[in-house]
Amino acid sequence: MKPLHFVPPALALAVSGAWLGLQHQSLSNVESQNSTLRQRIDAARSTGSSGDSQKTAAAGKNGKQGAKKIDWKDIAMKQKGMDRGDSIPDMRAMIELQRALLSMSAEELAAQLDEIAALDIPEDAKAMLQGTLIGVLAEKDPKLAIERFGDRLGDDRNGMSWQISHAFQKWAEKDSAAALAWFDAQIAAGKLESKSLNGQNDIRQRLEGAVITSLVGSDPAAAAERLSRIPEGQRAAIFQNGMFFNTKPGSEKAVADLIRSQVPEAQRNETIARSASMLVHQGGYERVGKYLTDIGASAAEREAIVSQAVQSKANTFTNGEKPDLGKTIEEARAWAIQQSPDAADKITGKALASAQDFAQASALALKYQEQTGKDDVIIGFLEGGAAYRNSEAALKLVDKISDPAKQEELRKQLSAMIPAAPTQVVPEVRGE
Repeated sequence: MKPLHFVPPALALAVSGAWLGLQHQSLSNVESQNSTLRQRIDAARSTGSSGDSQKTAAAGKNGKQGAKKIDWKDIAMKQKGMDRGDSIPDMRAMIELQRALLSMSAEELAAQLDEIAALDIPEDAKAMLQGTLIGVLAEKDPKLAIERFGDRLGDDRNGMSWQISHAFQKWAEKDSAAALAWFDAQIAAGKLESKSLNGQNDIRQRLEGAVITSLVGSDPAAAAERLSRIPEGQRAAIFQNGMFFNTKPGSEKAVADLIRSQVPEAQRNETIARSASMLVHQGGYERVGKYLTDIGASAAEREAIVSQAVQSKANTFTNGEKPDLGKTIEEARAWAIQQSPDAADKITGKALASAQDFAQASALALKYQEQTGKDDVIIGFLEGGAAYRNSEAALKLVDKISDPAKQEELRKQLSAMIPAAPTQVVPEVRGE
């Protein structure tokens, strides 16, 4: 499955990423994995001369005394077995592999890639193995990762394209001039031409996002000039892909101003609000509140940002467990009232509409309607995704709305979502 709008660099941390289907995890988990990856690499660097590090490091080109050789062919066979459902992951082996990879230098990782390339196994199996190393190599030497795999940007196997895009982003952060020169050379050579009917190229958008991210904090004018070259209708998409999720702290205002000046007006608030999905998982509502202050959010931007943050938080699973919806919504509602009081009821309804349990969510919507004496919560709820997924049940709530015109509008919308009964063909009866 192709990841949507975000890059899962931790997919390449180790085989565990591929085995456990990291690309299916929530955005908050991906960001958590990103932070963990960076912390482990820093720790591995700082203790690189210790005895433990020497023991766990795999053999590089020159080898290390006592180093354990990684059996990549065996790993590929186990992955194939898990893909078929014949076996389950060996967590201890995964952790050991993580430690080995994180303790290696960039040159040692390159040697492992050479070893994988020489294996007598199918190409898709090689791509999976390579994917376990690219993310780690990208953190240590992103330029080397691009030099080795830049020609495979279009390879979607095992998240390869996303991994290479992540490596490019890390390179752009370290040396934006060199990364930009390489990127423009790819464009000039026609390697990133769009083959789709809408003229968009997802890979180019991801890389443009990486370049603009690297520029926006240090040279906002250059970032704006770069973005202005992109067709206006495609600019919002630059901020919707994963290359923008790791915007450097302190550049939030510059990013918001870039969106305000370059993205079509109808898409601006939604585009700015997307940042809240990540921020609420990085530091909760307090972090989003700081973001609102930092960017000088307008009332309309506040409503969009607060609504996005609340919906993202309401659907966060903690340690794999569903949140207590009542408690979660109450907390979200209290914060929304502080940040966007005029829209708090509507925001509450939208948050409920994003919940998985329709029966519980609808009961809460009715409770807040009774408490407030207004229709805003239940209208927000009925205009959301949950109502359209449960249109027959949602129709029963329409009568709770006091405004007849709004009742009729929602009734028509929800009725249109109910699947039509199959047409029954009555056989013709002929007389004898």
